[in-house]
Formats: sequence, structure tokens, C-alpha cells
Amino acid sequence: MIRNDPVNEQLPRSPYDMVGGVIYFPRMLDKIRLYARGVLPEAYHNNMGREFDGNCLTFLHVQYSDLRERVLAGGSDEEILEWCFVNGRRPNTGEIEIFNSFMLKAGWRDPSGGRIGALLQQSGLAYLDRQCATRFDFIEFDEGRTPPDFRKWEPPRLDQTFMKSETGLKASLAEWKLQLPLAATTKWPQGVWDIEALRHGSMSAILFTPRGSDYQETHTRDEIYVVVAGSADLFLAEKSGEHRLPCITGDLLFVPAGMVHHFERISDDFVTWAVFWGPDGGEAEQSV
Repeated sequence: MIRNDPVNEQLPRSPYDMVGGVIYFPRMLDKIRLYARGVLPEAYHNNMGREFDGNCLTFLHVQYSDLRERVLAGGSDEEILEWCFVNGRRPNTGEIEIFNSFMLKAGWRDPSGGRIGALLQQSGLAYLDRQCATRFDFIEFDEGRTPPDFRKWEPPRLDQTFMKSETGLKASLAEWKLQLPLAATTKWPQGVWDIEALRHGSMSAILFTPRGSDYQETHTRDEIYVVVAGSADLFLAEKSGEHRLPCITGDLLFVPAGMVHHFERISDDFVTWAVFWGPDGGEAEQSV
């Protein structure tokens, strides 16, 4: 999949987008149009008219071949949805609400949920496991977007991810280290050595304990490393050239959004917290 480029014209719209109150429908139309133009990535081809597309077609009582013909004939999303209502069925408000809820929650407490972890691993996004609750969420992350935050709807008694108090949150280094490594992927053949341990608002704290080589990619947000054990060199590709910063236990390192970086000469006991925050693209530097 194509990632980290939310305005890339080759990608369909978010599954969370709606037309006429019907969720996902615009995304299905986008895929038809992009495919016809020859710019839809191949990874999307097998599921055209299937999976979520199929759910939407069944709900509207229309055939994919008929819908594709109507889309390619031209017209706005609203006009095509009205065509579906006329040639298929016109659901009432309650039926649309039930359909939207079903689509929004796919992968959450249902048999398809097991696929999400595997997809995250395959896409090198395992560190987002605790933020990715549904299949829609996975699509958002995989295409470089951030899904809506629905945690405000969850009863506090169900959120036991972190140890909480009235003044803050706590994540135990020893407890999170026991969960690593995660299963190996093509990108991380020695296993995935990072996991999210804490989050609040835009802040996300990742425990990172790379073994062997560090294959991480450029990040879209500002990042701070807090080295808690071992040693390594932090490689940075800055405008002024390539630099390597030796770091040891207790060091604090800042990497701005978009900068190419990774760790080299990693000791066998190297452990660091990686803390991300702020908007995509990083925060603007403040003048003093």
C-alpha cells in the first residue's frame, strides 16, 4: 500500500467518509474511478466489489457491474447514490444507522478482528496495535491518515491499557519489555522490537529495543528518544550532511519530523523510549 501521503490522488477516500449519510460509499466509487484511470494501486484490485464493497452493495441491493457502469457514465456521488436508491432499495434512517454501526465496528469484538494484528505486522505497523481497534482504523493507518478517536465513547472501566491515577499515566518498562519481540515481518526479520506503551492526546510513547539492525522509516511527527540502557549511534541525514551521534544510558535525543534516521552499532542491551507528539509535519520552531 501507499503510505504517508494523505493527498496522493491514487488513493481512494477514507472509509469513514459519507454521502447521503451512508458510510464507505464514496470510497467504493473512488476505487471504480481510479481503476478506470489506471492509477489504483494493484493491492486494491482483488477486493473491488468484495469485502466492504460487497457489504455496501448488499445493503443497497445493487450489482457491482451495474454500479460500475453507472459510475463510469459520470455524475456526482449524490446522483449515483440516488440511482442506487431507485434501482436497488431506499433504506430508511434507522436502517442506515444500523449499517453504519456495523461497518464502523468491523474487526472490533467479531471474528474478523484476528486479521487486524496480522495486517499490522505485514505492513510494518505493529507499533500501532493498541490504537488500531477496527478494520477501518487499519485502512486509515495503512494509507497514512489518522483515524477518528472514538475512545471518548468507551466506558472508563474498560480502558485498562495503562495504570492511571488522578494526576497521570504510568507504563512499566519491565512489563512492556516482556512483550517483545513481536512476530517477525519481512521488514523486521529478527522480530518487531517496538510497542506502544502509553498514549494521551497526540502523545504516543513507544518502547524500542532493536536487536541486530534498525529498519525504521522516516516519521511524520517530532520525536524524542530517552535512552534507558545500553549504547548506540544515532544516524541523522540532515541538510548539512550525514551525522552520527553516540548515545548512552541517560541521553536525550530529538529528531524532527521528516528527518531520515536510524540507530547503528547497537549494543545487545540497548533500550530507549521513543516519544511522538504534535501534528504531522512537526511543530514550527519558536523564535526566542
